[in-house]
Amino acid sequence: MKNTLKLVIILGALIVTGCTEQDEKKQAAAEQKTTKVVIGSIGSDAEIWQFIADSDSAKKAGVAIEVKEIDGGPQLNNATVEKQVDVNAFQSLGYLASFNKDSAEDLVPIATTYMEPMGIFSDKYQSMDEIKTGALVALADNPANTARGLRLLEASGLITVADDFDAGTGTPSDIVENPKNLVFKLIDDTTGPRILQDVDLALISNTVAFEVETGIGKVNAAAATSLVFEALGADVMINTGSAGGFSEKLAVGDVVYGIELMYSDVDATGFDYTYGQVPQMPQSYPLSQTWVNLFDSLNQPESYQLHKGLMLTADSFMSEPSFVKKINEHFPKALASDMESTAIAQVSEFYQVPVLNIRGISDIAGKEAAASFDLHLNQAAIHAFEQTEKIICLLE
Repeated sequence: MKNTLKLVIILGALIVTGCTEQDEKKQAAAEQKTTKVVIGSIGSDAEIWQFIADSDSAKKAGVAIEVKEIDGGPQLNNATVEKQVDVNAFQSLGYLASFNKDSAEDLVPIATTYMEPMGIFSDKYQSMDEIKTGALVALADNPANTARGLRLLEASGLITVADDFDAGTGTPSDIVENPKNLVFKLIDDTTGPRILQDVDLALISNTVAFEVETGIGKVNAAAATSLVFEALGADVMINTGSAGGFSEKLAVGDVVYGIELMYSDVDATGFDYTYGQVPQMPQSYPLSQTWVNLFDSLNQPESYQLHKGLMLTADSFMSEPSFVKKINEHFPKALASDMESTAIAQVSEFYQVPVLNIRGISDIAGKEAAASFDLHLNQAAIHAFEQTEKIICLLE
């Protein structure tokens, strides 16, 4: 298992708008009960804003949010200047100051939201004390994240930057003390995980480091999980998405915590293995009681129910009644089924990393499953995301 050295710093991101637009929006809010706001964002941030847009809180506040995903920081700011979006949310104060200086624009911050942590990662070192003289360090090649990375290195005791260091435009030339004679290489910050093997240290933002979309099916899930562990390592894997319900206790929109995982499409019983058991592998993948207790500490939400129990995985959508009946006969205690979770658990077992399984119920297994899946997938995803957020807060 590759070693990953992590040190995290958290800053506040900004919601930004043009100067004249700010006053116009205040006036519009006063004149209308429901205010429409077009917000520009990028990548996983856009997904979070879409979740906020769909939330009951936004509706209660009388805000109709339209999320427009735009690739690239300068493009987002230019879209705000050109009024293609009302506001954007993605950047630090330093990044904004750098953009305004370079473009002669006058975008202004109107609120803070969040910024994903940045970490120091290494495939070669397990502690800061092991870092050798002349180590090669990869830094993001954009003004704000270059400066963030340098501040993080300073906080870790590796360098010291000048007293007048600019948080938006600072560069390695602003380093005044470099006792280990670290060598710096500027990179596209989205490539950080891929170049870890070529450098000694890399400064990587959280969303680049930890967010992976596996694709559908066991092979895709196993491949993506292996890639994460090999490239970055991890202390905990969180597996989230949608699933089909098997138990009468479940309703569409509920969330299931898989505390035991099994395959439902594996049959090696002719070799004296239990149905669902891959030869020479465990019969199932149970979660330790410590992590079960973490789930138990969560409060039940008002609009849907939380459940914990056995989850199944098969490379089949559970819409064929005869197949569903067979699965029920073999696994009468199963709560839900998906196409990835047990494969992720199997790979995580190999790397000795606990995996937390959080799945929203989009359909109930049977002939109506496909129609229900299409209709309720977004609801299932939102509820699973809500519970994933709560688990992450508990882990922090």
